[in-house]
Amino acid sequence: MSVRFLLKKYPVTDRNSGCGYNTPASRSSQEHWDYAQEIAPNIFLGLGIRLEITEVILNVCLFIFKVPAAKSLLTGIAIGVIFCFWDFTERKQR
Repeated sequence: MSVRFLLKKYPVTDRNSGCGYNTPASRSSQEHWDYAQEIAPNIFLGLGIRLEITEVILNVCLFIFKVPAAKSLLTGIAIGVIFCFWDFTERKQR
């Protein structure tokens, strides 16, 4: 079961619970919290699609160049971590 499905089906209503799309901006008010819980499933879906496309392209390239499995695995893990930090860090609005 995906995180997107769980957040869509069971949105978190209590912003003090520590669950849900929990960031300083989303905790600032109940309106921000409700909005963040509404858009979080779409954020997870977008992240998953971009990560999957990137991983497939990367794996094909690594296979073509016959990179050892251990290095391929570490590269995939690094890409996943980068995507998580890149998508979930809050940026200032311009």
